[in-house]
Amino acid sequence: MLKPNTNGHAFTGLEAAIVLVAFVVISAVFSYVVLGAGFTTTQVSQKAIHSGVAQAISNIVVEGNVYGLSSDNQSIEKVSCIISLASGGLPIDVTKISVTWSTSNASPYNLEYNGTSGGSWNITTSNMKFPPYLNAGEHAVILVYPRASLHPRESFHIEIKPENGASLDVERKIPPGITPTVILT
Repeated sequence: MLKPNTNGHAFTGLEAAIVLVAFVVISAVFSYVVLGAGFTTTQVSQKAIHSGVAQAISNIVVEGNVYGLSSDNQSIEKVSCIISLASGGLPIDVTKISVTWSTSNASPYNLEYNGTSGGSWNITTSNMKFPPYLNAGEHAVILVYPRASLHPRESFHIEIKPENGASLDVERKIPPGITPTVILT
Protein backbone atom coordinates (compact mmCIF):
# COMPACT_ATOMS: atom_id res chain seq x y z
CA MET A 1 0.00 0.00 0.00
CA LEU A 2 1.11 3.49 -0.79
CA LYS A 3 2.06 5.72 1.96
CA PRO A 4 0.31 9.12 2.01
CA ASN A 5 2.52 12.06 1.05
CA THR A 6 2.89 14.21 4.09
CA ASN A 7 5.33 16.81 2.83
CA GLY A 8 2.65 18.80 0.86
CA HIS A 9 4.36 18.86 -2.54
CA ALA A 10 1.28 17.55 -4.31
CA PHE A 11 -0.83 20.57 -3.43
CA THR A 12 1.62 23.23 -4.70
CA GLY A 13 0.31 23.14 -8.28
CA LEU A 14 -3.32 23.27 -7.10
CA GLU A 15 -2.59 26.18 -4.77
CA ALA A 16 -0.79 28.04 -7.55
CA ALA A 17 -3.78 27.55 -9.85
CA ILE A 18 -6.16 28.87 -7.18
CA VAL A 19 -3.98 31.94 -6.60
CA LEU A 20 -3.75 32.52 -10.38
CA VAL A 21 -7.54 32.31 -10.77
CA ALA A 22 -7.97 34.70 -7.81
CA PHE A 23 -5.58 37.21 -9.43
CA VAL A 24 -7.39 36.95 -12.76
CA VAL A 25 -10.79 37.52 -11.11
CA ILE A 26 -9.50 40.45 -9.03
CA SER A 27 -7.80 42.06 -12.04
CA ALA A 28 -10.97 41.60 -14.14
CA VAL A 29 -13.08 43.34 -11.46
CA PHE A 30 -10.47 46.09 -11.07
CA SER A 31 -10.26 46.69 -14.84
CA TYR A 32 -14.09 46.82 -15.05
CA VAL A 33 -14.15 49.48 -12.32
CA VAL A 34 -11.34 51.49 -13.95
CA LEU A 35 -12.96 51.32 -17.40
CA GLY A 36 -16.33 52.33 -15.96
CA ALA A 37 -14.77 55.32 -14.22
CA GLY A 38 -12.92 56.21 -17.42
CA PHE A 39 -16.11 56.12 -19.49
CA THR A 40 -17.92 58.28 -16.93
CA THR A 41 -15.06 60.80 -16.89
CA THR A 42 -15.02 60.87 -20.69
CA GLN A 43 -18.75 61.59 -20.84
CA VAL A 44 -18.46 64.43 -18.31
CA SER A 45 -15.49 65.88 -20.21
CA GLN A 46 -17.38 65.62 -23.49
CA LYS A 47 -20.35 67.54 -22.02
CA ALA A 48 -18.00 70.23 -20.70
CA ILE A 49 -16.30 70.58 -24.08
CA HIS A 50 -19.61 70.85 -25.95
CA SER A 51 -20.87 73.43 -23.47
CA GLY A 52 -17.65 75.45 -23.78
CA VAL A 53 -17.77 75.39 -27.56
CA ALA A 54 -21.43 76.49 -27.54
CA GLN A 55 -20.57 79.41 -25.26
CA ALA A 56 -17.49 80.40 -27.20
CA ILE A 57 -19.28 80.57 -30.54
CA SER A 58 -22.11 82.67 -29.09
CA ASN A 59 -19.84 85.68 -28.65
CA ILE A 60 -20.92 89.10 -29.76
CA VAL A 61 -18.60 91.79 -31.05
CA VAL A 62 -18.64 95.55 -31.51
CA GLU A 63 -18.73 96.58 -35.17
CA GLY A 64 -16.98 99.86 -35.79
CA ASN A 65 -16.76 102.70 -33.31
CA VAL A 66 -18.48 103.47 -30.04
CA TYR A 67 -20.12 106.90 -30.03
CA GLY A 68 -21.01 109.33 -27.28
CA LEU A 69 -24.07 111.51 -27.89
CA SER A 70 -24.44 114.93 -26.32
CA SER A 71 -27.21 117.53 -26.42
CA ASP A 72 -25.25 120.32 -24.73
CA ASN A 73 -21.61 119.73 -25.81
CA GLN A 74 -20.74 119.63 -22.10
CA SER A 75 -21.42 115.98 -21.21
CA ILE A 76 -22.35 112.65 -22.79
CA GLU A 77 -25.94 111.52 -22.10
CA LYS A 78 -26.03 108.41 -24.35
CA VAL A 79 -23.56 105.86 -25.65
CA SER A 80 -24.19 104.06 -28.93
CA CYS A 81 -22.52 101.02 -30.49
CA ILE A 82 -23.28 98.42 -33.14
CA ILE A 83 -23.09 94.77 -32.12
CA SER A 84 -23.16 91.62 -34.20
CA LEU A 85 -22.39 87.94 -33.79
CA ALA A 86 -18.83 86.74 -34.03
CA SER A 87 -18.09 84.48 -36.96
CA GLY A 88 -19.99 81.22 -36.53
CA GLY A 89 -21.99 82.52 -33.57
CA LEU A 90 -25.36 81.09 -32.61
CA PRO A 91 -28.47 83.34 -32.71
CA ILE A 92 -29.06 85.48 -29.61
CA ASP A 93 -32.41 86.66 -28.23
CA VAL A 94 -31.69 90.37 -27.71
CA THR A 95 -34.50 90.73 -25.17
CA LYS A 96 -32.53 88.42 -22.85
CA ILE A 97 -29.29 90.37 -23.05
CA SER A 98 -28.23 91.99 -19.78
CA VAL A 99 -26.25 95.23 -19.80
CA THR A 100 -24.17 96.39 -16.84
CA TRP A 101 -22.74 99.91 -16.53
CA SER A 102 -19.95 101.24 -14.33
CA THR A 103 -17.59 104.19 -14.16
CA SER A 104 -14.59 105.05 -12.04
CA ASN A 105 -16.99 107.01 -9.79
CA ALA A 106 -19.97 104.61 -9.77
CA SER A 107 -20.37 100.96 -8.82
CA PRO A 108 -21.62 98.57 -11.50
CA TYR A 109 -25.39 98.44 -11.94
CA ASN A 110 -27.72 96.64 -14.35
CA LEU A 111 -29.56 98.68 -16.94
CA GLU A 112 -33.21 98.03 -17.78
CA TYR A 113 -34.09 96.84 -21.28
CA ASN A 114 -36.24 98.92 -23.63
CA GLY A 115 -35.94 102.23 -21.84
CA THR A 116 -35.08 105.74 -23.02
CA SER A 117 -34.08 107.35 -19.75
CA GLY A 118 -31.24 107.10 -17.24
CA GLY A 119 -30.36 103.57 -16.18
CA SER A 120 -31.68 101.81 -19.28
CA TRP A 121 -30.76 100.59 -22.75
CA ASN A 122 -32.56 99.73 -25.96
CA ILE A 123 -32.14 98.79 -29.57
CA THR A 124 -32.82 101.77 -31.79
CA THR A 125 -32.33 100.33 -35.26
CA SER A 126 -31.33 97.02 -36.66
CA ASN A 127 -31.74 94.79 -39.64
CA MET A 128 -33.14 92.04 -37.41
CA LYS A 129 -36.44 90.35 -38.03
CA PHE A 130 -38.87 89.92 -35.16
CA PRO A 131 -38.94 88.11 -32.81
CA PRO A 132 -35.76 90.01 -32.00
CA TYR A 133 -33.04 87.43 -32.56
CA LEU A 134 -29.59 88.52 -33.62
CA ASN A 135 -28.56 86.08 -36.35
CA ALA A 136 -25.38 85.71 -38.37
CA GLY A 137 -24.89 88.64 -40.73
CA GLU A 138 -27.26 90.89 -38.77
CA HIS A 139 -26.38 93.79 -36.50
CA ALA A 140 -28.09 95.81 -33.82
CA VAL A 141 -27.53 99.42 -32.75
CA ILE A 142 -27.63 99.62 -28.98
CA LEU A 143 -28.24 102.89 -27.14
CA VAL A 144 -27.19 103.00 -23.50
CA TYR A 145 -28.57 105.68 -21.15
CA PRO A 146 -26.42 105.88 -17.99
CA ARG A 147 -27.93 107.24 -14.77
CA ALA A 148 -25.59 110.23 -14.78
CA SER A 149 -24.00 112.17 -17.63
CA LEU A 150 -20.35 111.56 -18.45
CA HIS A 151 -17.85 114.41 -18.41
CA PRO A 152 -14.53 114.90 -20.24
CA ARG A 153 -11.73 112.47 -19.34
CA GLU A 154 -14.15 110.20 -17.47
CA SER A 155 -13.95 106.50 -18.33
CA PHE A 156 -16.75 103.93 -18.31
CA HIS A 157 -17.27 100.21 -18.70
CA ILE A 158 -20.23 98.45 -20.33
CA GLU A 159 -20.68 94.68 -20.07
CA ILE A 160 -23.10 93.21 -22.61
CA LYS A 161 -23.97 89.64 -21.62
CA PRO A 162 -26.16 87.42 -23.80
CA GLU A 163 -28.29 84.68 -22.25
CA ASN A 164 -25.73 82.07 -23.37
CA GLY A 165 -22.14 82.68 -24.22
CA ALA A 166 -19.36 85.01 -23.28
CA SER A 167 -19.95 88.64 -22.41
CA LEU A 168 -18.67 91.61 -24.38
CA ASP A 169 -16.73 94.24 -22.43
CA VAL A 170 -16.63 97.78 -23.81
CA GLU A 171 -14.30 100.22 -22.03
CA ARG A 172 -13.94 103.77 -23.30
CA LYS A 173 -12.88 107.24 -22.16
CA ILE A 174 -14.59 110.55 -22.86
CA PRO A 175 -12.27 112.88 -24.80
CA PRO A 176 -11.49 116.41 -23.58
CA GLY A 177 -13.62 118.04 -26.27
CA ILE A 178 -17.28 117.01 -26.58
CA THR A 179 -19.38 117.51 -29.72
CA PRO A 180 -22.95 116.32 -30.41
CA THR A 181 -21.53 113.02 -31.69
CA VAL A 182 -18.05 112.02 -30.53
CA ILE A 183 -16.05 108.85 -31.17
CA LEU A 184 -15.02 107.30 -27.87
CA THR A 185 -11.61 105.66 -27.63
